[in-house]
Amino acid sequence: MKISRYTYFLLLFIAGILFRRTGIPGSLAFLALAGFLLGSTLINSGIIQSWHQSKRNQGIKISQALFIGLAFLFLLARYQYWIQGELIFQITLLLSIIFLFLIPFQNHSKNIFRSLIPLEISRFQQILLLSTLLILSLTSVLLNAREFHNTFRSTRYEEYIRGNYPDSLQTEANVLIDQNKCLSLQCKEEARNKCNQAFLCDSLRDYEQALKWFNYAVDLDPDEPEYYYQRGHLKLIKMDINEEQARSAIVDFNRAIELKTDFAYAYYFRGIAFAYLDRKEKVCPDMKYAKNLDTALIIIDFTNKFCPDSGSLSLE
Repeated sequence: MKISRYTYFLLLFIAGILFRRTGIPGSLAFLALAGFLLGSTLINSGIIQSWHQSKRNQGIKISQALFIGLAFLFLLARYQYWIQGELIFQITLLLSIIFLFLIPFQNHSKNIFRSLIPLEISRFQQILLLSTLLILSLTSVLLNAREFHNTFRSTRYEEYIRGNYPDSLQTEANVLIDQNKCLSLQCKEEARNKCNQAFLCDSLRDYEQALKWFNYAVDLDPDEPEYYYQRGHLKLIKMDINEEQARSAIVDFNRAIELKTDFAYAYYFRGIAFAYLDRKEKVCPDMKYAKNLDTALIIIDFTNKFCPDSGSLSLE
């Protein structure tokens, strides 16, 4: 059986989705190229065939390949996050199933695959193309944003959302995460298991893997302050620190404090992160508040440096 270019592009498109799922470097560009080739080739074929059909029948005829190509381009936009929002799900599904109604009416055929455009592909390749489109479209519609991301990306949804919102817009990030969070008890239990796995990796000094497990835990149960604190602590104390890492840790400590306002250690380590960033005006309040919550904390080194005139010695 001769394999058409449409089938090649389809296989490349599916491979690109799998590459993105595993996090292979360059997968973003690979998926974009494969999806664009597939969609644009089908659209081009659909336009040409619509033109020829219209000339023969002296009326407007719309090729099914045109709708199929548009649907694949919308799927590509969704997988690449070029378009955000639930509306894109509905558009993709509409475009992917509309040809099921057009084919019988235009071709007056009981077999929806008869005369399907492009004509040069075999029945098997037609079924492969259409079934793949329907499966991917239905998957996109039935999954919420979090489930969609976790199915088709190597990162976690919570991690992705926070990474794409600046510090000043973390409230908006919290809203999105809360809207799409898992509500089952099973997710909470699984989150605890992931946290335990993170502790194990931490004890083995495999900090990168520990971070991945903490990301899983936070994504599964974003209402547990302990997970944010542990992740922030790992970033700040255990991993190679830099300015971006310190800011990310502060975001975690902020969220832990929002969920548990008397979280002394979250205040304390947030103060350390501010000290690393030389945010002097932020260090002293956090250290003092942490000390008020837990008198066992040793803050004198920080208060002497960042607020020496505040009577910090008496706090010890």
